[in-house]
Formats: sequence, C-alpha cells, structure tokens
Amino acid sequence: MSFDPRDPNYGVPSSTLNDWEGLRGRGVASDPAVTVWYHPSSGRMVQYNSTTDQTTVLESTGTTAGTRSRVENDFRTQINNAQLRTTQQAVTQGTASGSAILGSIPQTNRSQNGGRNNVARNSYPTSYYPQSLATTKQDRIKFEMRTAGTRNLTPSASTSLGGFSRRTTGTPLGEVYLAVPNQISDSNSADWSSATMTPMQSMLASLALKGMRSEGDVSQMLSKLAGDAMKNLKDFAKTSANRDALQLYLAQEAAGAQGLLSRVGGVVANPNVELLFNGPSLRPFTFSFRMAPRSSLEAEQVKRIIRFFKEGMAVQTTDQDIFLKSPNVFNIQFQSGNDNSAHKSLPRIKTCALIGCDVDYTPDGSYMTFDDEQKGYPMTCYQMTLRFNEIEPVYAADYREINSDDDIGY
Repeated sequence: MSFDPRDPNYGVPSSTLNDWEGLRGRGVASDPAVTVWYHPSSGRMVQYNSTTDQTTVLESTGTTAGTRSRVENDFRTQINNAQLRTTQQAVTQGTASGSAILGSIPQTNRSQNGGRNNVARNSYPTSYYPQSLATTKQDRIKFEMRTAGTRNLTPSASTSLGGFSRRTTGTPLGEVYLAVPNQISDSNSADWSSATMTPMQSMLASLALKGMRSEGDVSQMLSKLAGDAMKNLKDFAKTSANRDALQLYLAQEAAGAQGLLSRVGGVVANPNVELLFNGPSLRPFTFSFRMAPRSSLEAEQVKRIIRFFKEGMAVQTTDQDIFLKSPNVFNIQFQSGNDNSAHKSLPRIKTCALIGCDVDYTPDGSYMTFDDEQKGYPMTCYQMTLRFNEIEPVYAADYREINSDDDIGY
C-alpha cells in the first residue's frame, strides 16, 4: 500500500497506520480498489485508490466537502452498526453489560390472576432513528419516559397549587431520539363561554347575597328581604309597559312556557350576555414519523422504538387486578443539534400523557420485509403517529420562569 499516514501532505505527524480507521468501498464508490482512511483524533480523511496509486485529501471545505460529509456519515453508520452488533451479542450471551445497555425486563413471581407478571419494566434502551442521529449535529426531538408522578392532598404552604401539592416527576425509564418531524404546531387556548343573567335573576341574586351578609334574627331578615323585593317590583311596574312585561314574564315562569315574552309581547328579558372565563385548557400535540430503515439493524432499532411507546402507554395492573395503575408519562423536548440544549424557536412542552399511538405497517401501500429471519423479517417502512396531551395547564407563571427573551416559551 502506497498510503503513508506519516506523510505531512495528508497525514498526521508521528502517526502510524494503526491510528487510522479504514473503510473500503463506502461513501465515494463501490470500487473495491478504493479505501478511505480516517484519523478520529484529528479529523483528517484521505481516499486511496490502489489501482491508480493516487491519494486524495478529503477536506471539510471546497469541492470535496460533500464527499467528505458522505464518507464521514458512512463511518459513523459503520461504528453504530458495530456497537449495535456488540450489544446484541452481549444480550444473546446474557452478559451483565448487555442487560445494562438494553434494559432488563424484571423477573418476578407470577401473581394469582392467570399467571400475569405485574411488575412494570424498569428500564428501556436509549434508541435513535436514524441511527446517525446519535453522532451527528442534527436537530432532534427527545422523548423521555417516566413513571407517572403523584400529588399529596394536604400540600405544604410552599408547594401548594390549587389545593394540591405539586406533582412529583416520577422515575426515568428510558429515552428515544427522533429526527424533528416535518409538521410542528401547537394550539394554546383557554375555556371561555358566553353566559346570561336577566334583570330578574340579577335582582334575586342581589337580594340573596344581601341576606347572606346580614346579621340578626333569621325571621326578621327574611321579612325584610321580602319587603325589599316587593318594593323593587312596585317601582318597576309603575309604567304600563313594564307592568305588562312583568306579568308576561311571571306567567312564563309559572307555566314553564318558553318564549312567551317574545311570542306575545315581542320582547325578551335583557340577557346581559357576557363572555366569561371558565378555566384553562390542556394542549394536545400530534407527531407523525415515517421510518424507513436502511438496514436490518436499523429496522430492529425502529421496532424497539415502536414498542417503547406502545408499552409505555399501556395501562398497568396490580396483583389480583383490584386496582389499575396509570400508564407512564413522557417529557418531550425539541433539541438543537449543536449542544443538545432546548430549541429556543420551538415550543416547550410540559409532561404529557400518550393517549394514542397509531402505526401503519404498510405506508407505501405494499407489503415488504427485510429478508432477515434472525430479526423476525422486519418491515421496510413504518409510519408512526403519536397523540399526546399535557397533563397540566400552562400558567403565566411558567413564562415568568423563562429568563431568556429570545425563547418562544410554551
């Protein structure tokens, strides 16, 4: 081989061939004569063609930038596949390291309800799709599964929220990282609705409130309220128009006949309609992911991701099925690929419950699998749609906790 890693034109000073990683027939061409050498610590990358005995430096800028990027992605894919093979081998052999990587399904005694295992799974492997997401600086969306938190009925003064303590965060169980979907949207809303109160209702409410605030003998208070009501009605009925309308209104209420005022008198009681606040709303989120594995190893990763969500949203049972436990919940975060920090231009999301997981196993309209018996003949494409709902509303105080003005918030 004419490639000399110590050549200062393309090598690294004092480097040996063992410091380089070779990748044959990938990235640039399938020509078996082409080998790409990569030096991980320095990032230097060269391509050697044994037929022409030519060595080409793949720079990160200029005309070879695209070639270098493709080769580097192929390197990372090869490394990821090698790590996944090692993990699978460890699991097959039952080693401790394999259990730690993939997450163990706890073994326990069977309960009396038909032999069902009621102990929840306590860990899941960290999964990526595409696999290169683990090593590239691509923006991503992170799903962290946790056990459902709880609240205390008698809160302390420092943690009270609407009569309950703040919800605990639960125990982390696993993480999944996916590429940011093509469609991202949120919908912030509050529950407002129109309400009415006629003058008669307003007068009665005013008298009732006045009676509640009065002190003294109850019989005297009721007598005074009745006298005040009669006086108000007499004052109102001084004109013939008001008197006729009042008679029709009282007849309508006595007979339970709706619309009598409008039918006979051509008038209605002023409803004093007003838009009133009823309470906050919980935000829904829907994400759709199309996953087309490029290898049987990546297909196995996709199958693991689908199970992660399906199993995480399943209702949990207890011994003898007397009670049911809440499914796991999810923390969702859009992340910037540069440093995996929260993406400031996409919405923050509070802890969510997964209320729906729809999987289309033939999104292309045809049935096609990988010819891999060991992996269970995985499908070549999956379409997964996840429907979440936040488990608590967004409050103004949540925005005040965000110090950065360039953060879009919730």
